[in-house]
Formats: sequence, C-alpha cells, structure tokens
Amino acid sequence: MLNGIELQRARPSALKLVLMESKIVFTALILNLVFGSLMLCSLLFVYIKHRTFGLGGSVLTVFGVMLLGISIWKTVEISVTLEGEIEAKFEALEKRVEDVREIADSTTTMVEEIDKAQNLVIREITNVRSSMYKIEDHIKYLEVPGGPAAEPPKDLSIRE
Repeated sequence: MLNGIELQRARPSALKLVLMESKIVFTALILNLVFGSLMLCSLLFVYIKHRTFGLGGSVLTVFGVMLLGISIWKTVEISVTLEGEIEAKFEALEKRVEDVREIADSTTTMVEEIDKAQNLVIREITNVRSSMYKIEDHIKYLEVPGGPAAEPPKDLSIRE
C-alpha cells in the first residue's frame, strides 16, 4: 500500500501533463508535415522519372495531402476578407504561447512563495541565534568569580 508521499510522487502534476500534451501535439504536427511532404515528393520523383502514376501514386497523393492538410488545418486558419486581403491566424501556436505564459506565471508565483518562506526561515534562525548568544552571555555571567552577586552585563544585544 502506498503512503501519501509515494502517491503524490506517482501522480504527475497538471503542469507536467500540459507540457507533455503540448510536446506530443507539436511532435505529431511536425511528423505530419514531414511524412506528407515525403509522400508527395516521392510521388513526384517517380512520376517525373517513369511517367507513370498508377494506384500507388493515387494512394500516396491521398495520404500525403491528408497528412499535410491535417497539420495545416490544425495550426493555421486562413481567411480572405472582402477587400481581398489574406489573413492567417496561428491558433495552435498562440495557444502554445499562452500555455507557456501560464506556466511562467505559475513558476514566478511559486518562486515568490519560496522566497517568502526562505526569508521567514532566515528570520527565525537569526532569532534563535540571538537567543543563543544571550543565553551564552548569561551563562558566562553566572560562571564569573563572585557569582550572581556581580553586576550583569548591560548590553545583551545581538552579535554580528
């Protein structure tokens, strides 16, 4: 049976899942572009060399165009305005940039929280060190010949 710490280690965080998903999608899009282009290039090479198209050429054309079309359709939105201007939007790229921005923001927030916690720990360590010096000075006072009847030191401030 797993305890809470091991369970927490075994479960991937949301940040890791977002990064993994974006890497997988990006890799799939690049592979679609590469393999679709290779299929169409091999088709053109065979057609130019042997002047035959055949069933294999048809299959390569269909799958090459599908792979290129899917990757382009997934990443780019192309539109033509009434004035005849062509407009292209890269929604997948914009989404990826937004995901990276969110991750950077969450990382910045975590760093700020860690910095606050570190400052708190340093302050507590300083307080403990100051208390230890005061106790040490008090012990030295008690060990002085003449004992507690002697005048205690007036300055019990923090040592640097």
